[in-house]
Amino acid sequence: GKPIEKQAVYSLFYIPEAVKRNKDPFEMIGVRTATHYYVADYRKDERWFVEWTTDPLDSHDITDQDSANQAIYASVLAGQLQWLKEHEQGLNHVRKSK
Repeated sequence: GKPIEKQAVYSLFYIPEAVKRNKDPFEMIGVRTATHYYVADYRKDERWFVEWTTDPLDSHDITDQDSANQAIYASVLAGQLQWLKEHEQGLNHVRKSK
């Protein structure tokens, strides 16, 4: 059979200047597919998972109803964030001087 293909769009709230304040510059990251959107907001320590095709305002977290899918999105997002952190170059000169 043909494998299932899903396209994903990532969103990122990245503040490189946060390094100057000894904070993580990756403040929020999300992943959206054709049907769902998962967001991790590290500033507020909040996560939410929505079916954005039926909830375009992202106002109803469906983690409790679809925890298996939410766990997949969370895992994919964690892997993407790890890669970004390993390859991030913003304000490296500030980090090296500390």
